[in-house]
Amino acid sequence: MHRLVSRRLLIISLLLLFSLGNLAYAQTDCADPEATLRIANDEFDKGHFFNVPDLLLTCLQKNNFSRQQQERAYLLLVQTYLILEDHKNADDNYLKLLTANPEFETQLDRDPVDLVYLSRKFTATPIFSWYVNAGTAFAKPNVLVDNFAVDNSNQKYSLGFGWLAGGGIIWNANERITAELALNFLSQSFILEQSNIFVNDLITINERYSSASAPITVKYMLTKKKKYWPYVGVGFTTNLWLSGNQDITFKNRSPIFDSNDAQVGFTSQETSKTIQLDNRREPVNFQIHVSGGVKYKYRLNYFFAELTYGVGLINTVKRNSLIADSQSNNPTQPSFSVAHVDDYFTLNNIQLNAGFIKPLYKPRKLKNAKTKSVTKALKKSND
Repeated sequence: MHRLVSRRLLIISLLLLFSLGNLAYAQTDCADPEATLRIANDEFDKGHFFNVPDLLLTCLQKNNFSRQQQERAYLLLVQTYLILEDHKNADDNYLKLLTANPEFETQLDRDPVDLVYLSRKFTATPIFSWYVNAGTAFAKPNVLVDNFAVDNSNQKYSLGFGWLAGGGIIWNANERITAELALNFLSQSFILEQSNIFVNDLITINERYSSASAPITVKYMLTKKKKYWPYVGVGFTTNLWLSGNQDITFKNRSPIFDSNDAQVGFTSQETSKTIQLDNRREPVNFQIHVSGGVKYKYRLNYFFAELTYGVGLINTVKRNSLIADSQSNNPTQPSFSVAHVDDYFTLNNIQLNAGFIKPLYKPRKLKNAKTKSVTKALKKSND
């Protein structure tokens, strides 16, 4: 009789344990990821390590977890497999952890040592990134030869407003040094004012042109703070001329005198002309440039603002195509109908632009694990 009661109690106990186990798993129907994570953590804390993968893997496959919940789940799986000495699954799930959060980092004062050692065998730092940008561009000629030096005349070049838009690819050599190749489309202008021509006359020239530029830039990150990363850069730009024209306004002014031969004003007659420049500018020119800016980290991406100054290296005006008089067969004969001949000049510019950077994170196992720093830190803490 006693044996029969004992046997019944044993059966009831086993059924109760089985029911409780089924109840725990029944609560984990993957509809509530937080409940699943709580149960998995409880199982881990109780030492029921074989239950943890069964709880989490099925739910992870259903894609109900947010990115942050995936990170927590894979981290728990990695710790579980390390305890079970299943190194292959520990490696595989650490890669999935980095996919969920490419910037996950372990800390010796927070995480188990074996997890910290494992983390030093992997990285997710992007090898390449891409970006788009847009902004303003200001051009100003640097005169090499003044081709219309009329006695007592004055001339002044000033910046003209323009815009740029484009994008590019970034190669991340390491955490601080990057190399960038971009393709930008620009629309720029500058203004030339000449006064005292033929004593009293004035001329105003607004030159507008569009071009494509391909800058190559090497940048160095000055510091890597939590949100703002300032940097400097230097590079070389190839510019391709696309189209352009000059709007020229010539004011032929004659002085007006009173009865006492005192000048009291001018009579003015304007002549306007638009000249196409496609055959009067070099198709390709080059610049060197320096830049400085700051990147702002937002989640896993970046926004940036940048200032660039470019110095032209070659004369952009074709030497055999100065503005010609339409009545002359000589292509270098100045067109005095508008009283202007192009100077030889290089083009400098200032660009202020902003953009968005998308890092292409790549979780991967390193060929050479970076575990020496962990060993040194442990030795230092034990001394």
